[in-house]
Amino acid sequence: MSLIRRKKQPKVKYTGPVLIPLKQAAEILCLDESTLRKGEAGTGSLTRVRQGEGKRQRVFFVLQEVQAHIESLVAHARSLDERTNRHLRSS
Repeated sequence: MSLIRRKKQPKVKYTGPVLIPLKQAAEILCLDESTLRKGEAGTGSLTRVRQGEGKRQRVFFVLQEVQAHIESLVAHARSLDERTNRHLRSS
């Protein structure tokens, strides 16, 4: 046992973007992994972070962007509902 004691390093709190794997992003968005990988279903604007090469390449997405994408889908759906309700009321 060493008698030299190390000082504990202060913990640094990271506040930047959080990366999530493709599988988790697909589950959050209720999409198939291949759909998300291809950028289909309106996900083409999401940032893809690739790590590795060839068959071992892993794809990650920014969690905050995935959440913002869901919020925009919900807002769009709500605006469509409001239009439909207005149309039905006026008939």
